[in-house]
Amino acid sequence: MSKYWYRLDNAAMIFPPISDKFSPNTFCMSATLKEKVDKEILQQSLNQVIKSEDTFRVRLKKGLFWYYLETSSVTPIVTKENQAICEQMPRDLLFRVTYYKKRINLEVHHALSDGTVTLSFLKSLVSNYLIKKHKIKSKILIDDTSIY
Repeated sequence: MSKYWYRLDNAAMIFPPISDKFSPNTFCMSATLKEKVDKEILQQSLNQVIKSEDTFRVRLKKGLFWYYLETSSVTPIVTKENQAICEQMPRDLLFRVTYYKKRINLEVHHALSDGTVTLSFLKSLVSNYLIKKHKIKSKILIDDTSIY
């Protein structure tokens, strides 16, 4: 993978210099399913979705006067939720996918994405997961959240 760099947009520029362990500047979105999450299928889904979402496969770098995003060859790994949500994000990838029982969590650093793009990524991940899990032949997109 060749290295490319991207400028942070104006809204994202404020977050890297003020992020620390007490104020990590991350947010979390989650999807709750009606069944327990299968880690292996979720990892396969993440691997597939991340191929089409190059903007999520970046790391935060500090330049001489500013921060910027650089492509990363690090493969994101799905993990079982084992720490508090929205803890300090490692700088090698600015998002994390975790699961707990029936819930899939997507934690994202504010410098990487806003809520709209993050929601789109989560919807793609969950849709891909459900297609793989239930062997659905036609590709579907989840447009609305479930109502209980």
